Amino acid sequence: PLGVVEDKGLQKVLQIASSDTTYELPCRKTVTKRVQQLYDNEKEDKENLLLEKAECVALTGDHWTS
Repeated sequence: PLGVVEDKGLQKVLQIASSDTTYELPCRKTVTKRVQQLYDNEKEDKENLLLEKAECVALTGDHWTS
């Protein structure tokens, strides 16, 4: 679905909406990289929040699974 940023029609609509005919959408790879960065940042924030709120930690081991 991120390939939609490479659609010329979408680019034209955004150029009209922004009143900037030189506006260019970032390529699919750039969008993918930015989405991954956002995900990683949010994940880290949530992990840190959970660690701050944790009152105890439990560790378990599974000796039966090879």
